[in-house]
Amino acid sequence: YFSCNNFSVQKVLEEVFVQESIMLGVSINGKRRAEIEVAADESETNIIQIAKDAAAKWLEDAVIVKEIVVPKKLVNIVIKG
Repeated sequence: YFSCNNFSVQKVLEEVFVQESIMLGVSINGKRRAEIEVAADESETNIIQIAKDAAAKWLEDAVIVKEIVVPKKLVNIVIKG
């Protein structure tokens, strides 16, 4: 029957849990407009540029007020106009 003594010591392989890429939602004024896939170690400025390219349709003729990046979750771009 089962007992804790019957099991060997378990080893955790950290490399299994490392993510190479992550999916981020892109929101314009709080409304989800696109989804992008970026490298897990991508810089914040590159993430913002990729998000702008993905949501270019909604950014036409608009003034960007603020760009907010929530790490590993979403990019929110606040626009006016």
